[in-house]
Amino acid sequence: MKTWMKGLWLLCLCSVSGFTVAADLLYVKGYVELLAEDGSVKKAGKTGDEIDYGESIRVGEDSRALVKNSDGLASVLGANSEMRIKEAGFFDHLRGAAYYVLSKIPSAAESRGRNYGVNTTVATLGIRGTRFLVDLDGDAGQVALTEGLINVSANEGKSFSIADYPDDMTFQEFQAAQKDLFDSFQKDDFKAYQESQKKAFERFKQEFFIQPNQSVSFDGESVSYQSIDDKTAALISELESILKQVEKEMAASPEGE
Repeated sequence: MKTWMKGLWLLCLCSVSGFTVAADLLYVKGYVELLAEDGSVKKAGKTGDEIDYGESIRVGEDSRALVKNSDGLASVLGANSEMRIKEAGFFDHLRGAAYYVLSKIPSAAESRGRNYGVNTTVATLGIRGTRFLVDLDGDAGQVALTEGLINVSANEGKSFSIADYPDDMTFQEFQAAQKDLFDSFQKDDFKAYQESQKKAFERFKQEFFIQPNQSVSFDGESVSYQSIDDKTAALISELESILKQVEKEMAASPEGE
């Protein structure tokens, strides 16, 4: 790979003469468009293009792209996805699937007090040293975390309904509570009993955390936890392999080529 490409990779991580590139397009497979702030198509994206704050990248059918911003937050975008470079340290995830990586946790001096994260239609994902997938279709979608920690904060005016069993209740206490609750209903009230069970463990939260190897599904304002399934794991593996490929090529590129 040419030296200018290696320079682009380094330029993503540092400031030159007081100017910092918002983000760089480091990999393109298939058809990719760069969009202006007003949403109009600016041009077809190609490896080496710079992306300014407020501009977006749209990835077509059977296509892929890798973007890295000036703070070291990388995103590998899958087919039919779209993302905006909002501001330093932040991407707006608009639709489709993308794999995000912030491998290095910036020091206080490097971050200059900035936070790092990804905005979606329903929540802001605050990240630190994190690798995760976001797959979004309107207000419904999935976040799957493989490494690090994500703090999920509901957008203004929203909260999440989360099925969450209390962790301070013993099995005996839980069993007794269920018996008392069930005995209070007649057989024809079984539907009401089912609803009471659901509500008993439903909590409305404006903020929660995702741990490594957890996947969280969003459906409007409802949230459910599950393990990362095989399909999601395969997509993560595919997108991460693109990042590793580009990193390897950058590292192997000889000076002066």
